[in-house]
Amino acid sequence: MPPRAALDMAALARWRTHAASVEVEHDGGGFRIGWVGEWLAEHHGAPRGALGGEELSREIGAALSGDLERASALKAPVFTLRAETSATGDDTQYSQLILPLSDDGDNVVALLVAAYPLPNVH
Repeated sequence: MPPRAALDMAALARWRTHAASVEVEHDGGGFRIGWVGEWLAEHHGAPRGALGGEELSREIGAALSGDLERASALKAPVFTLRAETSATGDDTQYSQLILPLSDDGDNVVALLVAAYPLPNVH
C-alpha cells in the first residue's frame, strides 16, 4: 500500500475535480470525508472542497460504503463500474478507482477515490 504521505497534491491537481479523500475511522468504524472534488460533489449533491472531516452523507455513503470497506479489507485498489441517478437527476455511468493509503504500510488510514463519467453509448 502506498503511504499517505507520498500523495503529491500538486501532481493530482488536474484530476482533483473527479477525486475525493476519505479518512478511515478505526475506533468506531465508518469513514469521514477529507475533501471532495467538484464533479463528485455535484454528482452526489455534496458540498465540495475541504469538508473538515464530515461524515459521509447518506447518499454518498450508500453509493460508496461497500467499495470503501472492500478496499480497506483487501488493502488493495478496487475498481468498479457504476450506473446511478445523480443528485441533478441525470442517469450516469462512471468508473471508479479506490486506492487505500497507509501510514505504517499495514493499516489503511485513508482512501483516495477517483470517478470518471463514461460516455453515453445508446
